Amino acid sequence: MKAFSKTKTVYELLYQRLIKIFKNGLPVFFSFSGGKESLVIAQALLELIQQKKIDPKMLHVLFIDEEAIYPCVERIVRSWRKRYIMAGAHFHWLCLEFIHFSCFNELSQDESMVLWDSTKRDVWIRQKPDFAISSHPLFKAGYNYQTFMNKINNVVQIVGVRAGESIQRLKNISVNGGITLKNSYYLYPIYDWSLNDVWLYLHEKKVELPDAYYYMWKVGVPANRLRISQFFSIDTAPSLVKMMEFYPGLYEKILKREPNAYLAMYYYDTQMFRRNTKTRKKLEGEQEKDWKKEFYEIYNDPRYKDKKEREDIKKILVKNGLIVPDKLYRDLKDIIVGGDPKNRTTRAIYSRIGTEYYKQTREGKK
Repeated sequence: MKAFSKTKTVYELLYQRLIKIFKNGLPVFFSFSGGKESLVIAQALLELIQQKKIDPKMLHVLFIDEEAIYPCVERIVRSWRKRYIMAGAHFHWLCLEFIHFSCFNELSQDESMVLWDSTKRDVWIRQKPDFAISSHPLFKAGYNYQTFMNKINNVVQIVGVRAGESIQRLKNISVNGGITLKNSYYLYPIYDWSLNDVWLYLHEKKVELPDAYYYMWKVGVPANRLRISQFFSIDTAPSLVKMMEFYPGLYEKILKREPNAYLAMYYYDTQMFRRNTKTRKKLEGEQEKDWKKEFYEIYNDPRYKDKKEREDIKKILVKNGLIVPDKLYRDLKDIIVGGDPKNRTTRAIYSRIGTEYYKQTREGKK
């Protein structure tokens, strides 16, 4: 991605981009989650509507209710729904049976969980709001969120993704930003914001945050890992254990909905949740391990021979085996054992292999 020096602040660029987006003459769908990045865009959009710089009738705010969310997140989203409706925009609160990633399914991440599963009404973590949309003409059983969004054609879709979140997102934005995907345009108006930009903007605009952010910070979750997505994702499950004291009764509901969620209580500091903490290193004696040897023991284990991830790793090793650093074999092992449904770890491995190749080339190695 090329870097350009700017004469405007990221605040000014955000408002400028949003105004330009609404001049396309297409309906604008904004993916709202109640998280910090989406709250930045939500605040900016509302201000522009109030200033009569964009047409609220063109705006469709889309909230995918993932069922397993904190009560404070639901409260924040409800308040924004009311604001947008009063401003003349459309607000779609979707409670559809999307398939969703779960890291508690037989120690392997896959899209095995069905949100708002109609066969499990008695164990739903919470009930649907009365105004929620429970069916949609474009939705079919087995759809995940991304598949559904790709079916919404001839619209502009605003997503609160930042390139600074990871090297993978930076590369993805640099390649796909603004490119047509099935007649739908994905745009990232805060792609060049830093994490500090996000927190500062929310502070200066006095935007109310879900209490979960403050609770996570209190229990020691690093600033770059403050995420409030659905409980059963690999990113949020480890912090779930520490959060239960702030939400009495919630953990019991979670266990009824997903009995294997107890695994987070016992194994959140292990390879199951991709943790690289000092505690994991101490528990597993990481400093003394031969990761390459351990990887091949797992790779040749008959239990994993049919896993898709095993074939993906085989391709990596066939092409790059000579320059794969020894430490990367730990990540390759974790992929086989725990899966990699969003390919985040795989993409990171490719980036690290590229860095190693560049390093060895500079050192004159063949």
